Amino acid sequence: MKRGEILAAVRRENKTSIVSALVLTAILAAVLAINWRYLYNWALGPFPFDAAFATSPGAREFVRAEGPMLPTGLVEETTFRLFRGAVETKSTSASYMAMLTSDGILVVKVPTDFAGRVVEGRLLPLPERVRAELEGKGAGAGGARRAFHPFLLEQRGYGWLDSNLFVLVGLPLFLLMLPVLAWVAWKSARVERHDSMQRLARLGPLHTVVARVESALAAAGRAAKAGPLWITREWVVGLSPTVLVFSASDLVGVGVATATSKSAGRVETKHTLQFWARGDRVVHTLDVSASEAEAALSAVARAMPWAVVEDAGLFDTRWTQDRAQCARDADERRQTLAAGAGSSPGGR
Repeated sequence: MKRGEILAAVRRENKTSIVSALVLTAILAAVLAINWRYLYNWALGPFPFDAAFATSPGAREFVRAEGPMLPTGLVEETTFRLFRGAVETKSTSASYMAMLTSDGILVVKVPTDFAGRVVEGRLLPLPERVRAELEGKGAGAGGARRAFHPFLLEQRGYGWLDSNLFVLVGLPLFLLMLPVLAWVAWKSARVERHDSMQRLARLGPLHTVVARVESALAAAGRAAKAGPLWITREWVVGLSPTVLVFSASDLVGVGVATATSKSAGRVETKHTLQFWARGDRVVHTLDVSASEAEAALSAVARAMPWAVVEDAGLFDTRWTQDRAQCARDADERRQTLAAGAGSSPGGR
């Protein structure tokens, strides 16, 4: 490993993190921008329907209108067909009413059991078919063509916006991404804020410790390479896709978790290297192939046998329950192995 590779890898990871967060935030912002009309009406509506509104509604679609209403005799029917049309039933799903306003007639579409003077819902262009039928019924006598507003107000309550899943899903995600983006930007601004670099900084000045790690790996040469990792008796280092650097003094356990799933009729097995480090609450993971997992765990068994975890799931449960005890157990195994090696002929 060349000098500077660890910090260069941290910078690449930080750049990838901030770019990913920016792209996701931009996508969500674009979705909301495309649906800006829904957001506008959701935030400011319902708008009162009056003469000024009728002249220039603009982007306002969520509307509230009030006034006396007269039945037009026009209804909306829903047809249900069963057995390829052999059985057919019809039911009345809505009625069209004429609401009298100060400057004309507003056609409203309401449920058949609607009662009252207030209609709140979505404002739509009045279909020409509905206009023609109403005028044909005589509702437009006396210059009614001019009297009809060119709108249809459909009673749908406040929930008409809920039908827009892009807004319903995109808005909470966008609001959630803003603090996430700020946190990623802050964390990615300096290499010292990377999790692995924070662990190394506990051992001394960061750049000095990083130089020690790279010197040890350079001295070990190609023999230190084990799958996606470099492993010596003092260090475990991974640079891709995420930077993982552990000192032997910090490392409590290393294991492999295997998960099996079925996709398109095929059985897929996923192998994940897991690392438990002193002072960290979470387990650090690295997805690998079966051969990489075997090579990495074999190298850990040779360099740090006290850190090998046979059952990753069980150990993770213990880690969640009592991290301090797991660390003490690892120290005890390490001391036992060191004492055994020191008392053997090969250890002298």
